[in-house]
Amino acid sequence: MPPFKQTNLASRELQLSTLGMLAGCMRHKDIMGNEGVIKVHGVQWMTAGKGIVHSEMQEQDRGLLVGFRLWVNLPSKDKMCESKYQEFVAQDVTLE
Repeated sequence: MPPFKQTNLASRELQLSTLGMLAGCMRHKDIMGNEGVIKVHGVQWMTAGKGIVHSEMQEQDRGLLVGFRLWVNLPSKDKMCESKYQEFVAQDVTLE
């Protein structure tokens, strides 16, 4: 997977990225040692902060790949925080 540094204008302005998968999955790997696969109903939570070099690769399931990404703008005082990554598997996510 090719690396991508999350420090462009969009990530500096909108520091928090949440990814959820509805079909297929997304493979993630970053320079901080985080690595995993976000599967159906799983969620990824990444704070770009000072910048995070990472790669993401989509993987289809029977030809389907459906997900969503939400970018959240952090307050100015929090924008240059340390980068963070969290991954939650489906059974750890409450669906209503």
